[in-house]
Amino acid sequence: MKNFKLLLIGLLLSTSFTMFAQQTVKGVVKEKSSGEALPGVSVMIKGTNKGTETDFDGNFTIEKVASGDTLVFRYLGYANKEIVLTTDFNLVVSLEASTEQLDEIVIVGYGTTTVKDATGSVEAITAKEFTKGNIVTPENLLSGRVAGVNINTSGAPGSGSEIRIRGGSSLNASNNPLIVIDGLPMSGTAGGSRGVLASINPNDIESFSVLKDASATSIYGSRGANGVIIITTKKGRTDYSLDYDYQMGFGEVVDRVSVFNGNDFRNLVSQRRPSDVGLLGSANTNWQDEILQKSVSTQHNLTARGQIFNRIPTRLSVGFSSIEGNILTSQYDRATVSLSMNPSFFDDHLKINLNYNRAFEDNRFADAGQVGAALRYDPTQPVRDASSPFGGFYQHITRDANGVIVQNGTRNPVAALLQNNNVSDVFRHYGNLNIDYKFHFLPELKATLNVGFDKSVGEGTSFNPLNSPASYTDLFVGNDSAYRNEVLNESLDGYLNYVNTFGKTKLDAMVGYSYQTFNGNGNSTGNRRNFNDQGATSYVNTPVVLIGFLARTNITFNEKYLLTLNYRRDGTSRFGPQNRWGNFGGAALAWRVSDEDFLKDNEVISELKLRAS
Repeated sequence: MKNFKLLLIGLLLSTSFTMFAQQTVKGVVKEKSSGEALPGVSVMIKGTNKGTETDFDGNFTIEKVASGDTLVFRYLGYANKEIVLTTDFNLVVSLEASTEQLDEIVIVGYGTTTVKDATGSVEAITAKEFTKGNIVTPENLLSGRVAGVNINTSGAPGSGSEIRIRGGSSLNASNNPLIVIDGLPMSGTAGGSRGVLASINPNDIESFSVLKDASATSIYGSRGANGVIIITTKKGRTDYSLDYDYQMGFGEVVDRVSVFNGNDFRNLVSQRRPSDVGLLGSANTNWQDEILQKSVSTQHNLTARGQIFNRIPTRLSVGFSSIEGNILTSQYDRATVSLSMNPSFFDDHLKINLNYNRAFEDNRFADAGQVGAALRYDPTQPVRDASSPFGGFYQHITRDANGVIVQNGTRNPVAALLQNNNVSDVFRHYGNLNIDYKFHFLPELKATLNVGFDKSVGEGTSFNPLNSPASYTDLFVGNDSAYRNEVLNESLDGYLNYVNTFGKTKLDAMVGYSYQTFNGNGNSTGNRRNFNDQGATSYVNTPVVLIGFLARTNITFNEKYLLTLNYRRDGTSRFGPQNRWGNFGGAALAWRVSDEDFLKDNEVISELKLRAS
């Protein structure tokens, strides 16, 4: 009996010790050189699937850890760090920039390379380098981050940007770069959308690769003539996390163009055209203040990551954005859902990446031309006039019996915005399935198959009432029009990639095939007023097929001398049989001068590469 009591006491003590040993570890992760917090750092308990990520301020928390557990910190571009927990469960962790950054993977067309081995002009931007702030569309993550890339935005909420890589190359054709998302070339979107990237949630973006010169872009044929932007989205992971991100932004156009106020304008007219003083009003209206508004925007992002069925890393993200524009009536709302599943099988010989995205856009467009009207309109007149036949808005009219609008006068800009209801709804879903297989009998050879689609449906209406000054001519006609269209892009890519080293020579060769189709249809109605009905029009585009045969060879000798050769032969159904095919080639040479003996130990020059393409 005595021995039993001793055993029971021992079990209770050991159980209590085990319970008290399970604690919560908290900490912050910073960059060692600058002391800045690092968001998105992976923090894992070594040997387990348990872990988390640092938040926007670099903070992390993991529950139920014990003394002796090892925490592993990983972040792209920084050296991994391991910390063994002792009695300190409040950590401050500093990560150093990796000395092996030259070996970082860079996404290029139909494959990857490393910073060290890149011969073309390629620049990669990851999450830690993105532009910060109230980012609504993905391209603005790149603003000011890549040399030779200029991004200009109109300022309307969610509006598409003009992207130029090393300037324009055409007077009449498009100068926009080709956008590729997870291997799927994007070809545009349905009418009513604010831009090709407007439906993509920036929170889902992992990295950008910008291909700038002829050698880097030639693998995409003529479509790469204006440069290529390759977007990689975030993938699933084995560690479990649930993140909620909320942003609120406020906007205001602070500066105003200096124009006469009502009193100054009356004084000017009385001095120079005293006979016209009777045409002026008694108000003192600042039309810029009337059409510009303070804006409020909110963004919500909820992301869940983890492993399902004990082997499929998965990421599910839901986002909601509500963005007000600074021009009266301008509004942009977006809802997005994205799913990524990334399992691997057969000791990582077979890797599968499945990505699917859905987006809903609701837009109300404001006429930016009314900014100019606000600069020109009479500051002595009020915004509203109870006796006005134009829905209570003041408008210049002649003094004859018909009260016709003064044709060479500006229309009331506030009325033009409030009475015009120009709205659209856009649904877009796109995704791809990517399968990589590294042959067991020849591990140097890998086969890749990528199948994807991008479909968008847009519909919208534009309505001006009968008594709108903006649509008034010699009769009260108003405007009521509508449209609906669909765009479908489907693609299939397959290629083989062989990488092997022979002595001092490394060979990286790729051959592939690409097939893509483009379809579109829609309808529109003109003015649907009974007395001015312009009827309806419908269209069905003839499907366009683009076929490409492609090849690339990278040869590296002695890790210092690099050669890249690209070739693509494209055929399109747009042209007749005699002009259907085109050949596109590129070549690049690079010399890693800093690896030569005369610079190898130089303390001033750490990395020097000469390139020609």
